[in-house]
Amino acid sequence: MFARVRQAGRAAIAFVAATATALSLSLSGVAYAQPSNPSPAPTTAIANTARVAPARPAPVQGPRTDVGADGVRRYWMADLYLCGGFNQLTLALLGGFRHRWDAPRVDNLLLDNRRLELGVEFNLNPGFLSAGAYVEWTPLQILVLRAQTDVYGHWGIYGAIKRYETASTREDWSDNARELCQGCRPGFVQRALGRVVLQAQLGPIAVRSQTDVGFYALHGDEPNFILIEHDILAARREVIVLEDAQLLVEPYRRPDKTGLFIGPMYSFARTLFAGVQRHRVSLFGEWVFHRRLGPFARPRAIGFAGYHIEDRNRGGGFIGVIGLGTEFDL
Repeated sequence: MFARVRQAGRAAIAFVAATATALSLSLSGVAYAQPSNPSPAPTTAIANTARVAPARPAPVQGPRTDVGADGVRRYWMADLYLCGGFNQLTLALLGGFRHRWDAPRVDNLLLDNRRLELGVEFNLNPGFLSAGAYVEWTPLQILVLRAQTDVYGHWGIYGAIKRYETASTREDWSDNARELCQGCRPGFVQRALGRVVLQAQLGPIAVRSQTDVGFYALHGDEPNFILIEHDILAARREVIVLEDAQLLVEPYRRPDKTGLFIGPMYSFARTLFAGVQRHRVSLFGEWVFHRRLGPFARPRAIGFAGYHIEDRNRGGGFIGVIGLGTEFDL
């Protein structure tokens, strides 16, 4: 067991180091590049869908922003998203509140846009309700670190805890199969999450890598169960490694800085103890309004269409998600 944890840890460290080196080389010798420090999109996902943050931030110009004598900007924000998806069929309302401390702007490209953020998030959908708190630190332009804890309450056809005696099942987890969930029960799951984001943007091209390592604990005696957030088989005590990598291009931008980002996305998931592995490729798109529309500070539309390359409980299959949301200056 510990050998598998150490092996996954070494692989994650090697991946982070390689990506950081590549990003650093891409920034070397560049006098100016657009900052890519993203404001958070919904991070508690439906079917591991809405974990992807925007490739470029919107400048915060809220009327209640306070700038101290030390030059640090302090302000409150909120966000709200409505997301829908198929294969896993769902509809979810996601949102949160956060407080930010932005360091003064500097000429050094790597040290610009540093930030500390504290926040709370929720996800309400037909399968579960989750609520959590997090702290996020951006020590460098290309690096974002997050620590988060959440509690999930599972219920209903799509979210109730379904018991599996072994982790070797190859049952098809289609939406129709969930309607046959006999012996399912409501239940609670706790999560502790660590996240590392590496990112850079040069002109119209943005690259981003997000790695999550989460520890999940089910309150119950089921040896294995379906973790509905990621639609994956998990052990009662589980460690899940998630990776999203994006290469985005901005083919369109209006003078008011309303723009479109589009590009390929690769997603990987693995449960260390249940031994389930998933690979998925997608086409990701985001339409961002970097200006206020009435009460909405920065509206955006986010979506992707993907295909499961490897997933023993899916046998292939397409997945799609679309979300509409906005930020609010408080």
